[in-house]
Order: sequence, then structure tokens, then C-alpha cells
Amino acid sequence: MSHLSRRHEISGKSLHRRYLRPRQHPRWLDGGNNTCPAAMQILHNKDFTPNRTLQRLIEIWSDSVHRRACAESAAPTRNEIADAIDRVKIEKEERFFKTISAAKLLVVQEAVKILSSIRTKISDRRRFSNLILKPGRKRLTVIVSLFQTGNVELKIDCAGLLEFITVDGESKLLIAERDGLVTELTKSMNGDSDPRLIEASLSFLIAISSPKRVKLDLIREKVITNLTKLLTDDATASSVSVTEKCLKLLESLASTKEGRL
Repeated sequence: MSHLSRRHEISGKSLHRRYLRPRQHPRWLDGGNNTCPAAMQILHNKDFTPNRTLQRLIEIWSDSVHRRACAESAAPTRNEIADAIDRVKIEKEERFFKTISAAKLLVVQEAVKILSSIRTKISDRRRFSNLILKPGRKRLTVIVSLFQTGNVELKIDCAGLLEFITVDGESKLLIAERDGLVTELTKSMNGDSDPRLIEASLSFLIAISSPKRVKLDLIREKVITNLTKLLTDDATASSVSVTEKCLKLLESLASTKEGRL
């Protein structure tokens, strides 16, 4: 894909190669220009190197578009899943995205979107869960952080992905006890939130709510109050799906003494 973009070492700008030196129609450089067409800085040399980061982002974007367009296609291969999972990671020095570059953050976000879109086609759910929750790779930290800081679409993708990897009691506890996650889920259940995000958050909470420790955490976060508001709010009460999920979660929380007080 070297024809897609080139980055000049002096100006730092990325440009489409064919606009710099096309094979058939001379344009910028072949026309005698010695400045960057974007920054208008004088180019002391005409050496260009492929912008691998931009090329990779284009590949990821193209891949995600293709997958959404082919939702009914065959299940992804093990290598495709492994490749997407491998992108969902941060290094120690990038913890909580304080130093992560914008380009890498975009790669991580797109990888999460891809994994969310293909999750229903993954046959070995437990193995997939183990790969995400594997200690030391911080993949769970990445997904939780994106849920806490992302836009509505990204939050929905993260919630769906997190729900998918809750395969047993251990994984439910590991995910539910991440700092700030339950608090953010509670905020997402606000009646003013996007209805799709409310549903995704409710589904995720139902998936992780079976351990008693999680139930108690949800009760302390006043989830019952939020559920009551959703059931009485005209905007959300009209949704059969939201009502059913609210009642199911209330039933789960009511199985504890604290949830019946």
C-alpha cells in the first residue's frame, strides 16, 4: 500500500503519492516546485517515506466497513480475531491513556469496534474471554477506559464486548470490580441517555449481576433508584425491551436482603 500516502521528513505532512509524482501526469514535484504543497515549507530534499501509521489506520477502517457490510458472512478466522485482540493493548507507560498517541488510540478504538461487531460469530466464547482477560496485557483496562471516556457508539460497542466476555463467576467479578465501571454504567442508565446505550448498559449489568458481591456493589451505587426512574419515565417506560431488562435486574438484586430494603 505504499502508493497510498507518503510522509516528508522535513514538513511532517502526509500526502497522497500520486499528487506528488504521478506516473503519467506531472504535478507538484515534477512541475518544478520545491515546497510542501500542504505547509508551503521549502523542501531541502525530496525524500519521502511511507506513513505506516496512516496506512494501518486506513486498513483498519476499511476492514471495519467491510465487516459491517458483510454482516452475514462466514465467521472470522482465528488469525483475524487474534489480530484484532492484539491491537487492544497498551504499554505500561501508556496506562489510562495519559501518554498514548492519538494515532494509536484510534487504532485501539477501531479494534474494539471490530471485535464488538464480530463477537456473535466467535464460536469459542470462553477462549476469547480468556484472551481478553489475560493478565499483563491490560486489554480489559483498555475496554473499560474506552467505555468510561468514549462517545455513545463506542460505549455501546464496549458494553456489548464486555457482556460477551462474562462467561463465568470469575470473569463477572473481574470485570464488575474495575474501578469506576459500575458508576459509569449507572450514569449511562440516565433517562436522558441514548436509548441504545441504556439497553446495552442494562444487558451488561444483568450479565454481571449474579455474584452476590456484584449485587451489593450495584445496590450501593443506587442502581435500584435508577431502575425505578427508568420504569416510571415516560420516555423509557414505553420501551418493552427496557422495561423487561429493568424488571429482570430488579429481580436479581431483590434476591439479596439489601436489595429488598
